[in-house]
Amino acid sequence: MDLPQLDTHIDYTIQQERMISEEGIEKVREYLITNLKDMNDSNHSIVTDYLLRNVDTAWVTKEGTYPKRLSKEMYKLNCSMPGRFDFKNINIGKLGSLSKKYALSKASYTFDITRDISWRNGDFGDKASCFWGTNARAKDLLMDNGGMALRFYKKDDILTYKGISRSWIVPKGDRIVIFNAYGHYELHTQAEVLSKYLGVEHKEIDVVNYGNEHGLLYINGTGRLLGVPPIDTVNYIDLELGEEEPEEERWECEHCGHMYGEDEGGTVDESSVCDDCYSNANECYQCGSRTFDSLNDVRIDARRTREFCQSCAESEASWCEYHDIWHLNGCPERESCEKHGETVDECGDELCSLCVEEKENEE
Repeated sequence: MDLPQLDTHIDYTIQQERMISEEGIEKVREYLITNLKDMNDSNHSIVTDYLLRNVDTAWVTKEGTYPKRLSKEMYKLNCSMPGRFDFKNINIGKLGSLSKKYALSKASYTFDITRDISWRNGDFGDKASCFWGTNARAKDLLMDNGGMALRFYKKDDILTYKGISRSWIVPKGDRIVIFNAYGHYELHTQAEVLSKYLGVEHKEIDVVNYGNEHGLLYINGTGRLLGVPPIDTVNYIDLELGEEEPEEERWECEHCGHMYGEDEGGTVDESSVCDDCYSNANECYQCGSRTFDSLNDVRIDARRTREFCQSCAESEASWCEYHDIWHLNGCPERESCEKHGETVDECGDELCSLCVEEKENEE
């Protein structure tokens, strides 16, 4: 399959499933900014732009209609930061009517294909991608083994190109595989544009690298196969890029029994545990250790109380029997009897027990 000339911007207009125009997206943006309630600040435009970047502009995909997919993104954002945002004023029905009004059956795209995967993190809507984080070596793996990037742009009035989406391309014989899409366009849309430009078909397939979809070459879901018909019988492809990765060593959590990998988990009560057990354990404010036991409330000043493990409470704080609580710097409402050294409560007894006994004997 002959690919377009590399590193060359291609402007391409296609007839396809209805896409929401840029004017329509701007109308949706205005509606969201007006009706979104941010519980902590008023910078609604940042939140709105984040939502719109993560939803393909196609009116309908296999994930549902545009308003339904946008509603899912709101739900995910709300779950990641509970209580931060209030979407109650956003009417999904009204959002659907608004976006459908601007859904067009003809759409224009600007894209290119490159072997140079060295742009900055987030330049093509991929700021959250592990290929610029824990799996950064995978970019070299792609470039060293014939891999490429399909990149999409937004072109403004002065012909400035701004990256908005990307995915990875790996040739396999007379076919190509696209996977790991990020940014404004979902994988289906990116494959649709390139397949129509090349005059071939495309379909969804399962993609792995040496049998692994979660290794260094992270697949991120399924992929798309592009090629001359027939391709309908192909449902699975192993890319086999580079050398086969050694199987990751895994350990059994000493608390729940689940298995976890090398870069996961931690230590709780001197036991090795998985991520879930580690995050559910109680963390001591003073030393940072974690335990499944209950922690002690320690008053660190007149207004604040923090949780200490038993060891830190005993070594760093003092127990006040009068108030039934630990104090980091001693009870602020108790003082020592100048004569006997016994603690006296300022707001209660004025004399320690020995003073009281002496006073009674005198009488």
